[in-house]
Amino acid sequence: MDCPISAKNKPHGVFLNQKPAQCSIFESGRMIYSCLKNSEKYDIDYVEIGEGDVNTLPGYDFYAFNYHPYTMPWMDFDAVRKLPGLKLTFVLEVLPNDPFALCPPDKFDVYCPLDPTVVHPSRDVYPFPRPLEVASDLPARVESEIPVIGSFGFATPGKGFELVVQAVNNEFDQAHVRINIPAGTFADDVCGKMFRRNYAEYLAELCQKVAKPGVTVEVTHIFMDKKQLIDWCARNTLNCFLYSRFQPGLSATTDQAITSGRPLAVSTNETFRHIHAYLTPYPYRSLRESILSSGPEVAHMRANWTPARFQTRFEQVLADRGLLDAGEAEFVLADARRPVVLFISHKQRRCGIHEYGVNIFHALRKSKKFQFVYAECDCAQSLENAVLASNPALIIYNYYPFTMPWLTAETTKRYHVPQLEIMHEVTQEAADAATTEFFDYHLCPDPTLVERNPAVFKTKRLIPPFLNSHRLPETVTIGSFGFGFKDKGFSFLVNKVQEEFDEAVIRLHMPYNDLVPSTGAFNILDTAEECRKIVRKPNIRLEIDHQFWEQDQLLNFLAENTMNAFFYDTNKFLGISSTVEWALAAQRPIALNMCGMFRHMHGVREQICIEYTDLHSIIERGIAPLVPYYNQWDEANFLMDYERILESVIIKGGRRG
Repeated sequence: MDCPISAKNKPHGVFLNQKPAQCSIFESGRMIYSCLKNSEKYDIDYVEIGEGDVNTLPGYDFYAFNYHPYTMPWMDFDAVRKLPGLKLTFVLEVLPNDPFALCPPDKFDVYCPLDPTVVHPSRDVYPFPRPLEVASDLPARVESEIPVIGSFGFATPGKGFELVVQAVNNEFDQAHVRINIPAGTFADDVCGKMFRRNYAEYLAELCQKVAKPGVTVEVTHIFMDKKQLIDWCARNTLNCFLYSRFQPGLSATTDQAITSGRPLAVSTNETFRHIHAYLTPYPYRSLRESILSSGPEVAHMRANWTPARFQTRFEQVLADRGLLDAGEAEFVLADARRPVVLFISHKQRRCGIHEYGVNIFHALRKSKKFQFVYAECDCAQSLENAVLASNPALIIYNYYPFTMPWLTAETTKRYHVPQLEIMHEVTQEAADAATTEFFDYHLCPDPTLVERNPAVFKTKRLIPPFLNSHRLPETVTIGSFGFGFKDKGFSFLVNKVQEEFDEAVIRLHMPYNDLVPSTGAFNILDTAEECRKIVRKPNIRLEIDHQFWEQDQLLNFLAENTMNAFFYDTNKFLGISSTVEWALAAQRPIALNMCGMFRHMHGVREQICIEYTDLHSIIERGIAPLVPYYNQWDEANFLMDYERILESVIIKGGRRG
């Protein structure tokens, strides 16, 4: 290549993209360049590079890379260092305030994350607005009595297409859902191996199964360019993206949806954090409300994220690095005072009540209305210390008499703020009889409860956030877990699997419990040995472990199975079993029985309970019967439910006396 020639005193640079591919990273690179190319203050070329091409680049004043480790794994950083001009890279995969999740921090001179929310102490980090296209010749808007809800994206886990369909089910008697899932150069092979079939086709089938009568679903697999995507979005009543993925970066799909100017709904997922500053996410705002209210907010984003603003920001970077006249940028952070909620739990860790408390606190701490503070206490004095340190407006106790025997009514009366307990072994009768002698209010995690007592609030269940990236096992693998008590039905599960399968793997996770002895009536080792003795088929393999796992280990265990099954003693009815939420998080089929502790799932008993169906059929149905619960009990809905309750408690006033 010849050396670039530029006008006198006008810097000349090059934008370096990957080789063409059907992938959002390549398309984002094209969009970035389209925003940069028309500046009058510098000249910029466009070059697509592959392995070894960095060594052949001529001398420029600056080199702007669209670097990503997945699309440029061959990058020679030694060759980058030797380039004569300023070396900068745009960063697409960004964690909150962290542009270095996938991009090495010491290989370029400047890092430009495409995330306007980033606040980072390094002077080498320059947050950028989104590089939106300028829409022209949009199709005329034709409003229909039947709303058209659109969503699109490559077939990767966590895109939430089935959640969109379920959200539409919840709000509309009639609607048309359009979903476009194109082939992806990098995604299809990975996901195909993971699910042992074409993942885009699997998602299409799942969405069709989830849709109720009156809701039609149209799934296409067309790869569209930016103009076509914008036109596609412009034909929808609402563009809706309910991601549940966990990975760095902001969603690029919403760029075209915003450019189209149509109403928009997004989930609370961090991938939309740049949008949350402009509009209220789902479920805090319904789809109907989004149709009515989000239009001006979308227009505001379009105005703030224009190519001209993106180009101006780039000029500021070059000016800051001495290639242009000085410029400056302004970033404003907002902070708000929030009421403090002190969340009290006990110290013993290997206990289902403790795990439930930790799990919900991780969700509650994301509140933007309250500041949640966590403390583990084992006596009245440690509680006093926690109260003095946090000065709470409210106190929530993850209470159980066996785990907090030191907590008394006399102790709670010392604090003149509203105090709430989580009632774990809740029943309708217990909730109706609850008094305010000990606590002001009772939080009952039972969605089936009827609120008849003014001191009682029923709360939603919580599905822990998790993205299943495990391959389906080749041999049918059925998992279960729980403390190894006789009434957990582990031996029944082993027999049930053998009734239906000649070859299968049964995986049982029976950890020891810090609060219940592993000897005597609850001998976990005896339960395990009983299960081993009843294996009678040569190709049935039983695996049992007794380690206590952290949350990620347990979720990965469940995600590795074909299905997960829980067959508790049907006489158990106190409380709601949390095992189901862990299994729901794994997004594998679930088999249950009609135990009262599973009553919150009995709305789909014909599809998942063995009194009505069999294991083969449950596996064949997949997760379609479970999708309504993914929406009802996700982190955002759980948090919104708690915020509603706590706001009502504050309105009602402080503690008696």
